[in-house]
Amino acid sequence: MGDQVLSYDELVEHIVSNRPVPNIVEVPNLALDASLRTESQLKPRPKPWEKTASTESEPAEIDQDTSKDETVTFPVAEATVFARNESFDSLSKYYAIESEFEKHLEQFFDNGNGDPHESG
Repeated sequence: MGDQVLSYDELVEHIVSNRPVPNIVEVPNLALDASLRTESQLKPRPKPWEKTASTESEPAEIDQDTSKDETVTFPVAEATVFARNESFDSLSKYYAIESEFEKHLEQFFDNGNGDPHESG
C-alpha cells in the first residue's frame, strides 16, 4: 500500500467490504501488566481554590468601634462572592419590577384605555 489517495466512495467501499484502508497504520491492542506501574513521586498540584484557601481562611474581621462606620473586612475571594450575590439580587429585583410593569401596562391597554399619550 503506497501513498494511494481514495475518494469518499472508495473509502466507504473499503470499510464496507472490510478491506484494509491504505495509509492507515495498524496499532496492536496491548494491555500492560499492572505490576509495571510505579507510584507517583510528585505531589499533586493544588487547585486554584486550594491555593488561596490557606491564605484566606481567616474569618472576616468586624470593627468593634461604634464611632466609626461599621465596616467588615472580607478576604478577596469572599468579597467577590459577596459582590456577585449582591449583583445577582439586584438583577433579580430589576427583572421582577420589569415583569410587574409589563403586567400593569398590558392590563392598562386591555381595559381599553388606548394610547396613554392621548388626552381623554
